[in-house]
Amino acid sequence: MFDNEKQAVGKLVQLINKQNGKDKNDQVSAAALAAARQAVDAMVEADRLLAVTLTNDAAGMTVVDPKRKDQVARELAAALEEIVKGNVERDAGNFEKAIDRYREAWGHAGQAMEQSITGTRFLAQLAIAKAQTTVPSDPAGQSKVTKEIAQARSELTAGDADLATNSWDKARERFKKALDTALEAIDDAVGK
Repeated sequence: MFDNEKQAVGKLVQLINKQNGKDKNDQVSAAALAAARQAVDAMVEADRLLAVTLTNDAAGMTVVDPKRKDQVARELAAALEEIVKGNVERDAGNFEKAIDRYREAWGHAGQAMEQSITGTRFLAQLAIAKAQTTVPSDPAGQSKVTKEIAQARSELTAGDADLATNSWDKARERFKKALDTALEAIDDAVGK
């Protein structure tokens, strides 16, 4: 997602820069240039919002395993730092660098969420819900995806039981397995 937007922004910025007096042979209308500028701003802002939203969501997750609290805090701090750096790059007109920073923030926030246990559980729930809405039309594919969804739900339930007994590592493993299985179901449903 970030790479595609970065590539599109790069091409639009080249067009905008080309029209700022550097190449008189390939003129583009003022309306097209304005649209290009708006598209760049919109894509950069969308990536910023993705990073900020995931960081906020990760910050709101409960870290139930005391051994993971410091790691989650470091990942959240790194995410916030990357967002600030992205904002600086954006404000300086370095849009591709800004997108790189927002991608890094997204990654740190994702790590924080995964380490929080409840974040991994939340992501597994989202993936299961998505898998349920992307069941393929062919019967063989439906059967496979349905089994994967059931397996993911089973791991989620087992993880909840582990949480209830303070078995943090087991719960994390089960939630991660539920997430991986649900993502596999989505991939199978869309034919990847």
